[in-house]
Amino acid sequence: MNTLERALIALYSVFIIVIAICIMAISFQPYFLHLTSNYLASDTGKIITIVIGLLLLILGFKTLVDSFSRKKPVLALIQTTDLGAVNITITALEHLVSKAAKQVKEVKEIKPNVKPLPAGIAIHLNASVSTESNLPFVTRELQDTVKGYVEQIAGISVLEVKVLVNYISQETKLRVE
Repeated sequence: MNTLERALIALYSVFIIVIAICIMAISFQPYFLHLTSNYLASDTGKIITIVIGLLLLILGFKTLVDSFSRKKPVLALIQTTDLGAVNITITALEHLVSKAAKQVKEVKEIKPNVKPLPAGIAIHLNASVSTESNLPFVTRELQDTVKGYVEQIAGISVLEVKVLVNYISQETKLRVE
């Protein structure tokens, strides 16, 4: 779900909340019903009500359509043979990357992001490593391990492996007395 869709859903939710509050206020205090009916009888009130109604109708319809539509999985091309193309989903590649990253013992947690490119794939890793790690060594080992593993298993050319170390984990040693 992209940013625009999230913003539209948030706007739709705010409209629904405001309408719910107005309905509750009218039911608790009938005087608000009289004020509302007088406001809606004016030309300005009619125009604003129509605009709000149209916005709610459009947002509601879009939310309904989005809830039933299925997005096609993003694919990366493995190879093209005489019988057709062989693809792999980005989700499957991310699982491969996670498995490869776990082979590096200093890496405690990994969050992969795989982007398909015309000539192969680009991999971006958010990593958490242990405190005793030599960061240049660990990140280079992580890059080499992930690149080699993905190319060997999936047969896809890995164009780049970028690593962002976003956390140095604080390991606590258990004492046995």
